[in-house]
Amino acid sequence: MTPLKVPFAALLIVFLIFNTADAAYENYHNVLVGSKGVGFGGAQAAVIGDPSSSSFYNPATLSRIRGTSLSTSVSLYNKYDTGYGSANLEQAPLKVNQGFFRSLPSTGTLMNFGNYAFGLSVVIPDYDNFSGEIESSVTSSSSTTTLLNLADESLWVGGSFAMNFSENSSWGVTAYYTARNFQRTLVDQTVSTTSQIYSEEKSFTNNSVVYQLGFYSKLSDRWGVGASYRLPSIEVSGRGYYYRSYLDTSSSTTPTVVRQQDVGSEGRIPSRIVLGVNYKVEELLSIAFDVHRYLPEDFADMESAAGQYRVRHVEVTSFHFGTEYSFASWIKGRLGLFTNPSSTPLIGSTNEKMGDHIDMWGWSAQVELLTSEKTSVGFGGYYTGGTGEAVEQINQVLTKKTKSKQVFSMMITTEFFL
Repeated sequence: MTPLKVPFAALLIVFLIFNTADAAYENYHNVLVGSKGVGFGGAQAAVIGDPSSSSFYNPATLSRIRGTSLSTSVSLYNKYDTGYGSANLEQAPLKVNQGFFRSLPSTGTLMNFGNYAFGLSVVIPDYDNFSGEIESSVTSSSSTTTLLNLADESLWVGGSFAMNFSENSSWGVTAYYTARNFQRTLVDQTVSTTSQIYSEEKSFTNNSVVYQLGFYSKLSDRWGVGASYRLPSIEVSGRGYYYRSYLDTSSSTTPTVVRQQDVGSEGRIPSRIVLGVNYKVEELLSIAFDVHRYLPEDFADMESAAGQYRVRHVEVTSFHFGTEYSFASWIKGRLGLFTNPSSTPLIGSTNEKMGDHIDMWGWSAQVELLTSEKTSVGFGGYYTGGTGEAVEQINQVLTKKTKSKQVFSMMITTEFFL
C-alpha cells in the first residue's frame, strides 16, 4: 500500500464511524483492561491481543489471533491514594509501597475455528473507593469533622463473536452483562456549645447490557487499523436505599430522619467510539496509537427526590500510545502513555452536589516472558493521577475543595495457548 493510501483509509474509517455513531466513570481509565491493554496504555483497537483486552477494546481483532485457543488470566492490584485539600503529586513515588492494594481480576478465553472466533471475558472496568476525613478543624470554641466512606465498582461478564470476512478484514461484537454496586456514607458534625450532626447513607445496584461492535483491517504487512463503537447501555434493573438524619441540639433532641427503601435507581454507561492504528515490524516492534471518544449522558441516579443525584457526563476524548519490543524470542517489553480526562463538567457554583472533576494522565510498563511453547507470564503495572476539584457537604454547607487522586497498579498475567 502506498503512503498516501494509509492516511486515506484512516480518514475513511473516521468518517464512517462518526456518521453512524450519530458517576461512576468520572474518569474512564482508572482501570486498564487486559494484559496487552495495560502494557499498551489502552491502545488496543488495532493490536492483535489477548481475549480480555480485545473483547473490551475491539472484538474484531479476536478472529485475527492465531491458534485454536487462548486463555488469559490477569491479576490487577490497584491502590488508590485520594486526598482533599492541598495536593502534592511529586510525593507519588514515595507512596507506591504504602497502603492496601485491591485485587481486580479479569479473564479471557478464546476459541478459534478458522475464520470464526468465540470469546468469553470477565472484566472490572471501573472501581473507586475512599475512607477517611474530608475536613477536620479545631478552634478554641468549636470543632468540625467530616468523614466519608465510598465504594463504587462494576463487573462486566461478556461473550464475543468475530469473523474474518476477507483475507485482511474482520468484524466482531461483544455483549456484556454489567453489574454496578455503589455505597456511600457521609458524617458531618460541628460541636461547640451546641452540636449539629448530619449523616447520610446511600446505596444501590444496577444491571444493564452493553453491546460493542468492532472492525479491523490489515492495510499492509506493517499497517493495521481498527475501530469500535460501544452502543448506549440497556438497563435491566436498578434498586437502591437512602437514609438521612439531621440533629441540631440547640433546637431539638430528636433528629429529623428521611428513610427510603427499595427505591428505583438508574445507571447509564456512556457510549464510546475508538479509532486506532498499529505499525508492526514482524515480531520485533509494534507501535499503536488510539483515540477514545466518549459521548455525553445526563440522568438522575435514583427515583427518590431526597436521595437523587444528577449525573452528568460531558463529551471527552482521550489519547493512548503504546509500544512493544521483542528483546529476544522469549522476552518482550511494553510501554504505554495515556490521558485520563474527567468526564464531568467543570465545577462552578457549589449550590448542588456534582461529580468530581479531576483531569489525569498515566503511563504503564510491562515485561512478558515466554516460559514454554504454550505458556507465558507477564509482570508490570501502571500509574495514573491528577488534581482537580470536588464538592462535599462540610459544616452543613456544600463546599468546593481541591482533590487529588492517584492510582498505583501492579499486574501479573498468565497465558496458555494452542
